[in-house]
This record gives sequence, structure tokens and C-alpha cells, in this order.
Amino acid sequence: MGSTANLVSVAAASALALACGSSDKTVPFDDGQGQVAAAELGPVRVAYPAAPYGSRAGATIENFEFLGWKAPQDSAYDTTKLEPVSLGQFYDPNGAQGVKLLVMTSTAVWCSACKQEYRDMTGSISTYEQKGVRFLGALFQDDMSNPAKPSDLVLWAKSFNVQFPFALDPDLKLGAFFDVEATPMEMIVDAKTMKIVKISEGWVTQGDGSLWSDLDTLLASR
Repeated sequence: MGSTANLVSVAAASALALACGSSDKTVPFDDGQGQVAAAELGPVRVAYPAAPYGSRAGATIENFEFLGWKAPQDSAYDTTKLEPVSLGQFYDPNGAQGVKLLVMTSTAVWCSACKQEYRDMTGSISTYEQKGVRFLGALFQDDMSNPAKPSDLVLWAKSFNVQFPFALDPDLKLGAFFDVEATPMEMIVDAKTMKIVKISEGWVTQGDGSLWSDLDTLLASR
């Protein structure tokens, strides 16, 4: 009996070993404690810069998350395709994504200067994206100064042919960075560190003091 029991135990152990054994198709388990080859896990995850965060030039900006479209046109401005859009998506400490600067705009439907801003941006976005600049627009109020809704996002994106990530900010998360009465706001962030480089209020179409002039100066030093 003892010999038979031993044979059964060995067979069971062998079966268990086969069941739990690794195979070529096994996906490595990442418990967060060790390192697994990047090729096996996909894109390397990079931790966003730690606090403290601030709202002035020189400070690291918090990793805000909004609801919107990463690619409005590709989403056909469909509100059922709204998705999280976070600042962390633009963080590029090693230059792996080719992102040098992030430009964030804060906009309201009631703002006439914002409309001019978006008209001017339409013809310049692709030029600066080729130079390593990325854009993110946030819409915080409708034409009655009420919190922006998905329908407002659709109207604005279609009206101005928005070709960059565009999201809702009904809680005015970006309100700490500027005077709402001076809307629009343009913020330039260094994608390598997520530190705020410059914050501007209002809109200057071209020349000194314009967003384009500031970007040209900053890109020339990178």
C-alpha cells in the first residue's frame, strides 16, 4: 500500500507541476516589486513627479485629469466616446515621446477672445507639433457662465475644428492658475519636468507677447 500511495503522490505532483508550469504564452506577472522586460509588458510606465505642486511659474503642476477626447476628430465628436485625459499623458522625462512643451488653454463659450484664440491656433498647431509641442484645451463654462457640458464641448470642437486633446473642466480645476475674468489662459509646461514655464492671460494674435513668440524662444533653447 505504501508503494502505491507513493506512486499516486508522485503522479499528482507531476500533474500539478505541469498545470502550473510556464509556457511561451505566459504573460509575466508584475507585482510592482521587481522588473519585467519592457518588451513583455508594453510601454514603460513612468511615475508622475511627486508633490509639492503649485500654480505659478517654476512650480510642478498637479496631474489633473479631465473628461474629453484625446483626438476629437477621430472620435467624431461623439459624447459617448469621452475618455479620461490627464497631464501625465504628456509627461516625457526621457524624450521618448518627443514632447518638449505642453500648452494648456482654459476657455469659456462666452469668451470672445477665446474664439479668436482658437481661430488663430487652427493654422499653427501642426507646425508646432512637429517641433515637439503638444496642446490640451479645457472648456470650463458655457455662454451663460454655467459649468460646461458635453454638448458645449461638441459645439466648440466642431466650430473651431479642434485637432488636439480637448476636455471639460466644469469644476474649474485650472481656476487657481488665472483670473477667470481675463480668460483665456495659456500655460506652457516643460514636458520633461512638468514644471510651469509661463502663464498668460488674454490672447495676443501674433508678435511679441504672443504664444507663438514665447514658444519660438523656448524651443530655440532646447
